[in-house]
Amino acid sequence: MEPQPVVAALGAHDVKCMAFGTVGAAHKFYFYAQAQPLGAEPGALFLVELVLDMGARAARATLKSAAVNALPAFAEHLKRLVQQTIEPRL
Repeated sequence: MEPQPVVAALGAHDVKCMAFGTVGAAHKFYFYAQAQPLGAEPGALFLVELVLDMGARAARATLKSAAVNALPAFAEHLKRLVQQTIEPRL
């Protein structure tokens, strides 16, 4: 799997890529998203490190935000996006 389709798939859902790269069999991505569609305080930002381990056919994400109360909803949103747009390609 090439990294560009991952960037495009999440970008289409307002999860924007800041950087990405490949190390061995792992693709690492750094994304950001704004919380407004999820009902968090306006302007709240989420940072995401997404690692796709192509050898293990697995995805792992680390999320950070000052809007701690909104993290669970954003995590579920991101999980759905990954399941719908990325996992079928692993």
